Amino acid sequence: MMRSLRTLLLLSLAALAFAAREPRAGYACKDRSSAHGWRNLGPARPDRTLTLEIALKQSNFEGLHEQLMLRSHPESELYGQHLSQEEVEEFIRPQEETRASVLLWLAEHGLDEEVIKWSSAGDWAFVPVTVELANSLLDTEYSVWHKDGHTILSCGVYSIPHELFAHIDTIQPTTDFSIMRKHGALPMTDEEVSALDLSASTEWGACNTTVTIDCLQKLYKTEGYFPQAVEVNHLGVAAYLGDDANLDDLNQFLSLQRPEAVGQANFTTVLIDNGTNPQTNLSGTTESALDIQFTTGLTWPTPITFFETGGTRPHLYDAANMTGSANFLSWVTYVSALPDDQLPSTFSTSYGSEEVTVPIDYAQRVCAGLAALTARGVSLMYSSGDSGVGYANASYCVDPNNLSQKMFLPNFPASCPYVTSVGGTQNIPDEVAVTRFASGGGFSNFFGRPSYQEEAVSNYLSWLGSDLAGWYNASGRGFPDVAAQGDRFQIVAPTYLTSKSSNFTKVGLVGGTSASSPTFSSIVALLNDVRRSQGKPALGFLNPLLYSRLYLGLNDITIGSSFGCNTTGFPATYGWDPVTGLGTPNFQKLVALMEFL
Repeated sequence: MMRSLRTLLLLSLAALAFAAREPRAGYACKDRSSAHGWRNLGPARPDRTLTLEIALKQSNFEGLHEQLMLRSHPESELYGQHLSQEEVEEFIRPQEETRASVLLWLAEHGLDEEVIKWSSAGDWAFVPVTVELANSLLDTEYSVWHKDGHTILSCGVYSIPHELFAHIDTIQPTTDFSIMRKHGALPMTDEEVSALDLSASTEWGACNTTVTIDCLQKLYKTEGYFPQAVEVNHLGVAAYLGDDANLDDLNQFLSLQRPEAVGQANFTTVLIDNGTNPQTNLSGTTESALDIQFTTGLTWPTPITFFETGGTRPHLYDAANMTGSANFLSWVTYVSALPDDQLPSTFSTSYGSEEVTVPIDYAQRVCAGLAALTARGVSLMYSSGDSGVGYANASYCVDPNNLSQKMFLPNFPASCPYVTSVGGTQNIPDEVAVTRFASGGGFSNFFGRPSYQEEAVSNYLSWLGSDLAGWYNASGRGFPDVAAQGDRFQIVAPTYLTSKSSNFTKVGLVGGTSASSPTFSSIVALLNDVRRSQGKPALGFLNPLLYSRLYLGLNDITIGSSFGCNTTGFPATYGWDPVTGLGTPNFQKLVALMEFL
């Protein structure tokens, strides 16, 4: 109770401080944040440096969206005719007037164009500045903020000249107080392992206590399929928060679960914004071990690229020198610049933030960047989260701008309508929604319901009725879209060197939708292999296809809920639901359904 009162007091003081600041002449407030739960430690040193990320308005995102939908729906004559990098960038490149206006404003503050770094399409400008200059440029005051061990440099409110509102969508770090979280890789305790039901059927062996590659191949019907199009079909895994993938651990994992691949399987590492991936006996984390080991085990010999992005959250700074880097935007910027022939056709990401903590303009622009990638034929899978509809403590499940308003907490980027969000299941073969944690799901407060899921979501809401009314945005984008197994995965990682349940080996059990995303992504990578081996293009943006046709190749999950916020959350039912989406994959059925695409 004392903590809640203290949080409310801090929020009120921060809100009052932001509200009291009036923009100077010629400027207008562009955005402000409640900084919910963050403590202001005082003004930042004026000589500290940071990089401003300026989102210039894209010239024709609406046109890109239209083309993406035309080329992603199976009934369209343009289905599968993905756009090239050049064609995509033509849609989102800012108009010359926008670029010139922003450059003039920066030049007036002594910032010449040669210090600016640009995204490939020129729709983001990255500008190194001191705190003193940023304060002047944005008519604000940067401070050091702290919450739950995280320290950031931010200002909470900023202004820009009136005439630039037509040219700039957002500038960060200013109002972004989000904390990136990994969605799982939750080690099972000795007690949890001991409590597992050991009465598994003979047919499925120990799959209900230990999920392995064999279990998933059998459950999702990929047994006997061997990838053929490895020269052109690649899979990407995104990593953040210092999560490392260790090659020796991968080979130990393969010796246990895919012995024919030992010494032959590998992955390529790409480091973004000072990311690292050391290879020592104690390097490697449960998150990246889970991602790399199961994608490799399920798709070998499909080439896999491990994209490790530095920093621990957007604009996180350490106490010594306050250096750091962005995350989701850094990854989107880097990957978007890859030539078409170097871009993986499938990606898995197991990280996210509570949508409410992310500035809406910033979230929309990151989401637009993801849309641009899918338009080039990329399938993007994101884990839906492990907190169901929100934290177990309902006191956190409120609108930070109106603390009297209860509110579920959807996850971003899982809520972005251009990604395929993956929820979690358990039990083999009779799957239900996962129970050791809650499969993330719900409805976005930032993004409206896309047309491709209108019928499925409307049917669910009609069935749900008035239950949970007031907790969620009934017109928002519903997620997850699909699901896959998400608990009791056996991996190899140094975490388990101190675990009694593993007898001081590196082998242990983990769970989370961090397991679900790489599992479903692996199935998609195999589907893309089928396509590419037939001389056809990759599947690209999956959702219109999933909701109109491929749902027939999914196993409908009807038991469980996305509990959280001291509620039972949304219940699973027949058809789409915000717990397990449309269901889990049946590879053989999906291949058959793709035959005429």
